[in-house]
This record gives sequence, C-alpha cells and structure tokens, in this order.
Amino acid sequence: MGGFVTWKIQDRQLKHADESRFQEQRMETYLDFITSANSAFVLLSENRKNEASDCLGDVYRALQKMRLISTKQTTSKIDAIVAVLNSTDNTGDPDQKLEHFKAVVKDFWDVARKELKIEL
Repeated sequence: MGGFVTWKIQDRQLKHADESRFQEQRMETYLDFITSANSAFVLLSENRKNEASDCLGDVYRALQKMRLISTKQTTSKIDAIVAVLNSTDNTGDPDQKLEHFKAVVKDFWDVARKELKIEL
C-alpha cells in the first residue's frame, strides 16, 4: 500500500512538472512572437523593409511553433496580428494604424491569458 501511495504522489508531481514546463514554453513562444511582431510593425511603419525582414523571419518562425501549441481561439488572434503586419506600409494615418495594431495585440493577450490560466 505504501508503494502505491508513493507512486501516485510521484505520478502527480511529474504530471504537474510536465504541465508547468509546457506552459513556460508556450509563454516564451508567445513572448518571442509578440516581441518580433512589435519590432516588425515599427520598422514596416517607417518603411524600413530591409531591416524588417529579420524581424519578420522571427515572427514566422514563432508563428509555426505557435500553430502547434495554441488553441483555435489563440490561433485566430495570431492570424489577425499577421494580417496587420502584412498590410502595414508607410501610407495612411500612423496613429490609427498603431491603435489598430495595439488593439489586435491586446485581443491576442486576452485570449492567451485565458489559455494559460493567468489572471490579472
């Protein structure tokens, strides 16, 4: 009986450790994506497309990883951010574009927080 209880405790601890590691990896991937997306947005808004290419590469690498680990709700918000990046250029009102980008990123974080079970 003592062996079973010990095994059950260890099993529960291992499951918790695995879940924690997965959550940390997911959060790290989300942060990498958003950091790169922010940098790319700024550079694209300033029409510095050559410099933005490295950031966009980082965005798309993180994007591929995120498609594997994200829920459908989060993936839809990720796609919205990518759509904004794909339509960003140096025409139009920069303040309006920035506000739209910030709103899309906020929507992403709202869904990601629920997914990660983070309460503010």
